[in-house]
Amino acid sequence: MLKWIFFDIGNVLFNDDQQAFFGYLSLFEALQETNPQQTFSELMSAREGEAKRGRQWIISHLAKSRLSTERYSAWSQYVSNELRNRYDEFHLLNPHAIEMLQGLRAQYRLGIIANQTTACRPSLERRGLMEYFDLVGISDELGCSKPDRQIFEWALKKAGCHPGESLMIGDRVDNDMLPASELGMQGLLVHWRSFEQKLWQPQDRLAREFLASCTNVPLFPHGLVDFDRYPCVNNLGEIPEKVAEIEQSA
Repeated sequence: MLKWIFFDIGNVLFNDDQQAFFGYLSLFEALQETNPQQTFSELMSAREGEAKRGRQWIISHLAKSRLSTERYSAWSQYVSNELRNRYDEFHLLNPHAIEMLQGLRAQYRLGIIANQTTACRPSLERRGLMEYFDLVGISDELGCSKPDRQIFEWALKKAGCHPGESLMIGDRVDNDMLPASELGMQGLLVHWRSFEQKLWQPQDRLAREFLASCTNVPLFPHGLVDFDRYPCVNNLGEIPEKVAEIEQSA
């Protein structure tokens, strides 16, 4: 019997495409300071190439390889500060999130297992979302992060829940599905088929170019390896029905 449902935050409850774009836009602007011929298209091509090779932390790799040590440090600090101070702006709530949480909250206990900064918790509180969750596990608060099983074990222990009585809902196989399944948790993958299903619909040319690049090659393609092995939804509105199917088949 399913008792607990745990959610990832980024690219599940919150749309963090705008956050990712801000990082690449700020890197593009930093590169242009010393190389006015730098184009955003070239930067996106470089990102796609690294993604296809399975590179982790692509933007940091590109920044370190193209900026001096001093300029990289300044850029990294600037981006970190902006993303923390403007967290709500860069993390829009995805469509159907509230009604989905309301429906599930009536039947299950809900929790969060997410790789997030400490700015996440006050953002959840400001938006009135904390009332839906009995447990919140944020990596920067706990000192461990996915895919380390420790953060999942912490959540299960805190919940007093047997792994088989729980479900992890996330957008990545490597960070969410695999570590959860290794512990005996069930998994449900959120696989957005298009950016039109999300709230952020920018008209800015570079933002549209960024989204087109991510359609061509996802930000984390290694996170979707063998994604068809897991139950899958394409938007948050499909989650309640899929959860019911998972429970019936258990």
